[in-house]
Amino acid sequence: DGRTSRCVKLSVSDWKCLLPHVKAPRKAGSCAISRLSAGDPLGYLLLASPSPDAYRASMDTLFTEYLGDIVARLLVRLGDHG
Repeated sequence: DGRTSRCVKLSVSDWKCLLPHVKAPRKAGSCAISRLSAGDPLGYLLLASPSPDAYRASMDTLFTEYLGDIVARLLVRLGDHG
């Protein structure tokens, strides 16, 4: 559908896989995930919450898409200097 950002529930096992350095909640959490790309794929930006209702599929993702675009551009700039 062309979107680069989504809000989803995050199971405990997915939390542990994606965020191993952060203690997982007892129950499912939620996250906003944005694909980072500037021509080539660069990775993902993940904003997570232990609350299952903090990020819902019905939420608008315009801000997280914008944030992902900024982070991707900064990563490209850093790559050009290092």
